[in-house]
Amino acid sequence: MCDVTFRVGHDRTLINAHKFMLSSRSAVFHTMFEGSLPEKGEITIPDIDDNTFRDILKYFYSDDITITNNNVKEMLYAADKYMLAAVKRKCETVLKQTAQSEHATKALQTGYQYHLLELQTESLDYIEMNTNACLLSEHAVSLSKDCLELILKSDF
Repeated sequence: MCDVTFRVGHDRTLINAHKFMLSSRSAVFHTMFEGSLPEKGEITIPDIDDNTFRDILKYFYSDDITITNNNVKEMLYAADKYMLAAVKRKCETVLKQTAQSEHATKALQTGYQYHLLELQTESLDYIEMNTNACLLSEHAVSLSKDCLELILKSDF
């Protein structure tokens, strides 16, 4: 009874779903299926892995989602892509736990990338109080220029 088929991830895994469920939960899917140029046939989604996409589908059908430190970046990407504000907030809650740790620079970068202002603020506060540990962490070397500027402009 499914009426849409996705090819998901690098392996192009086949995943079936119902257009109505997806359209009713996401403006992106609504536009994809009901817009002026509706999608027909199989839809390829190469930028999301099949496990993450299945988790998002589970959320569409049941309102249940599990977000952990292991999947938070992928879930945040999918939530941002499909405009799922509630999932994005749940991701931010998980990420706030890392904002108060030696991984604060990673949390800052993620907060900046996805426009999560509270996460950015909490990360910057922790970095201010623990500057040496944070800037010597493995994640500090991959900070973007913009995030480095945020750190330098904060009140140290």
